[in-house]
Amino acid sequence: EFESWYSGRDDSANHTLLCYGSQGVGKTYISSLVIDTLCKRVRVQNIAVLSLYCDYQAQKDQTAVNMIGGLLRQVAVRGTVIPGKIRNAFEESRKDGGKPLRLPDMLALFVKTIGAYERV
Repeated sequence: EFESWYSGRDDSANHTLLCYGSQGVGKTYISSLVIDTLCKRVRVQNIAVLSLYCDYQAQKDQTAVNMIGGLLRQVAVRGTVIPGKIRNAFEESRKDGGKPLRLPDMLALFVKTIGAYERV
């Protein structure tokens, strides 16, 4: 099933792989295997593999800003140097009293950053 999804043979419009089920059935473990496999397969290509894990018990922490920030961090640490636009945005935020970036700013930064990749 994974190979069919990976190759695009499953006819899904957005090629999203969703892992769902009851607590304790291994969703996180299976997801981590999929992510690890994807990362190994695209290591030398201009493709970014990003992932989000959601936890029912941590819903208050799973805000849009935090989730986009987590994805942005994954893109930033993918290379050996943090992209200047990310570094600059967070340095400006720190100069402004440590205020966190707002959602529109975080989204704009994320969209610009992933634009450098062939696929995400």
